[in-house]
Amino acid sequence: MAFTIIWKRSVIETDLPAIVVRAMENGEDVAAISSAMSAIDNRLMFNPGEQGESRGNTERILIVPPLSVTFEIHDEERIVLVLTLRYFLHRPRT
Repeated sequence: MAFTIIWKRSVIETDLPAIVVRAMENGEDVAAISSAMSAIDNRLMFNPGEQGESRGNTERILIVPPLSVTFEIHDEERIVLVLTLRYFLHRPRT
């Protein structure tokens, strides 16, 4: 059975718009942000405990460029709560 993915309101209402603006200002592909968010949802929907790396007691981190998220898994409720969203600029190799 799939987990329900819940993104904290502050992530969607504050962090995401700021990330999109930052990406646009830096000439980055904004579509990559949407694609990464979809990939994050898909990866966390099934076996979220196998995704990313552990960060402390209950948090995990998952990196799907150009984004990373920290999240908590609530097994009994079958919920994954996305706590933070971070963006990192694409840096071409020299």
